[in-house]
Amino acid sequence: MKRFSCILILAVFGCNGGSGASDGTGSEVATAAISGGVTTSEASIALNSGREEVRSFARILNRLNPISSAWAVPSCSWSSLISACNSNSETLTYDGCSNPNDPAIKILGSESLVWTGAGCCTSAPLSASSTTPCSFVRRTVNASGATDPLVRSVGAHSVTLNTEEISGYDQPKTGGFGVACQGQGGNSTCEAQREITIAGAHYTGGRWDHTVSTDTPVVIQGHGATRNVLSGTVRVQHNQAKYTSITAVTSTLTHTEGCCFPTGGSIRTTFVGGAFDGKSESMTYGPGCGESTLSDTENQRTGLALHHCL
Repeated sequence: MKRFSCILILAVFGCNGGSGASDGTGSEVATAAISGGVTTSEASIALNSGREEVRSFARILNRLNPISSAWAVPSCSWSSLISACNSNSETLTYDGCSNPNDPAIKILGSESLVWTGAGCCTSAPLSASSTTPCSFVRRTVNASGATDPLVRSVGAHSVTLNTEEISGYDQPKTGGFGVACQGQGGNSTCEAQREITIAGAHYTGGRWDHTVSTDTPVVIQGHGATRNVLSGTVRVQHNQAKYTSITAVTSTLTHTEGCCFPTGGSIRTTFVGGAFDGKSESMTYGPGCGESTLSDTENQRTGLALHHCL
């Protein structure tokens, strides 16, 4: 069974191991960070995958090795996983939980929302007020304050997010994701408008070793199908290859209900250092969830499936 499962994994993700085994383009890594940060800011858990092969993989494994409901992995639900507020902080503790419709996708680790502002701590961040003002920092620590990195697995491949360790080959960074409620157009809630500042986030797994931060905050309005990412600039340090990529939102990123990734809009990534110094690539999202088109530094267009959102 184990050998046959490995063959299935190769059939689904390819002999090169999929994106989890490659360095990841600057656009791909920036998308993972933006999408993961934005999803958490609206009290959602990134478990969906738009790729039909991932869903097929999960269905095949379940048929080969069915798991009764009594022994199945726990289902991820924000409302059931988040703790009560304690000293203006609340924690989500993941224990290999999964979406029943996509059992190949699982999450381990913890993330805490550490709030600033009197009366701001809430399990529904979108309702927080901009007049207080309310803000929180998303950190990969458990309820005791100990580092507990977030691990998101897609089949046999995983990427780990750690906001607590200092990383970055060129500019050392740490500190997690800051979310500030801004409000907009007479609506003072975080849902109306919020911005995300990434002080430092370390992504590792396979050949991934990237330090992500923002040069300018990521600005978001709405949630779910009405979510729009208006602007933002993300810096990715590729720690193994020793170059940096800088990604900017070039047209508003639009979304569909239940999808972590954008399904419309575009970004542009410029490289600093390395073989592509001074060159750029661009990515256009959609039309389906997890689908994108990458125009590389030579203007060659290829479809790129998106896997990682954390």
